[in-house]
Amino acid sequence: MNLRMIKAPTLVAVIVVLTLFSDNARAGKVIHTFGGRDGCGPWGDLIADAAGNLYGTTLNGGGNPGQGVIFQLTPPVPPNTDWTENIVHRFAGKLDGAAPSGQLVVDGNGNLYGTTQAGGAFGLGTAWELAPQPGGGWTGTVLYSFFGVNGAQPVGGLVMDAGGNLYGTTLGGGANGGFGTVFELSPPPQPGLPWTETVLHSFTGGYDGNAPVGGVISDQTGNLYGTTQVGGAFNGGAVFQLSPPVAGGAWTLTVLHSFKAKPGVSAAPRASLTITAAGALIGTTSQGGPGQHGTVFGLRPPPVPGGPWGYQTLHSFQGFPDDGSDPESSLAVVGGRIYGTTMQGGAGAGTIFRLSRDAGPGMSLTETVLHSFSGGVDGSSPRAGMLFLDGSLYGTTSAGGNINCGTVFRLGN
Repeated sequence: MNLRMIKAPTLVAVIVVLTLFSDNARAGKVIHTFGGRDGCGPWGDLIADAAGNLYGTTLNGGGNPGQGVIFQLTPPVPPNTDWTENIVHRFAGKLDGAAPSGQLVVDGNGNLYGTTQAGGAFGLGTAWELAPQPGGGWTGTVLYSFFGVNGAQPVGGLVMDAGGNLYGTTLGGGANGGFGTVFELSPPPQPGLPWTETVLHSFTGGYDGNAPVGGVISDQTGNLYGTTQVGGAFNGGAVFQLSPPVAGGAWTLTVLHSFKAKPGVSAAPRASLTITAAGALIGTTSQGGPGQHGTVFGLRPPPVPGGPWGYQTLHSFQGFPDDGSDPESSLAVVGGRIYGTTMQGGAGAGTIFRLSRDAGPGMSLTETVLHSFSGGVDGSSPRAGMLFLDGSLYGTTSAGGNINCGTVFRLGN
């Protein structure tokens, strides 16, 4: 594995104007409340298939032994009636895995792919496939069981390239003492043969980072981007890029930014990144900022290849009582606006926020809190990001609802 580090970029000043108000023009609705047997604690981002069905994971629940589920929500017919939930798979906590927490990926045939952070042949997590059957139901296949040196506890989601290869991260394991990995899973040359895992990078726990929680994303040229919760030059976490080999050889890891840590507190980025249409990276840190309530940040690509990326703090959260705190979600960009969630703050149980560019002098960013969760029937502690579908935003809360097992909600007109 080749490793290089670029000099940390000079911070670009940005003026952030905060305008906090309740946006009553957007109607929020809980479309599903988890009851335990159908899942408990939805964690990863929702995805949608071509028919508009929603899919997601719950960390727990699903009946005995309660090791988590993959669920499907089918849109209502006619509109404005109830959504229908189907359990695609209940994990048994054995060879099939336990505790799915990352975002799923769906291919052109409707097959679902994901990970569990526990279970499998060695108890350290799995990667799996679920294929829909013509007569109904789904057939599950464990593609790979992690065993430590090749990674352990794949917490984040997966991404798939045009060749059907899957990429992801593991929180622990690897060849350097258990600081985590970035891996590739390649499909077999013919059905029925085993998939092949390749460790693209084993983190050292130093300036290349430690504990990549949020998975990776890819750009059009095959580069992978992700974050580590700790490590980096200042032990506050890092943003990294993994570039594929040009002519054979190893992938190259570049540290694009190292977050600074205060005594006892790191910036701790825990979510996957998002690539904007201009090629910039945006993400969240769960801590950091003036009040240590977390931030939204951006990284602009260098004007000259190989140069430093330009870092900006786009928003620093203020916490209670108006703003959010502890963002652990990925971000969605819709019409030039940025949407996300915070685990805490607002009315006390987290928020949905929007960042939009101000039309005034300086073109600053304005934050709007679209919803503050009460911790009751509307949910609590949203960890996942937002999915934009058919003019509405969809997301989950990891707790709250009728029996504190979480909800799925829609925010739209």
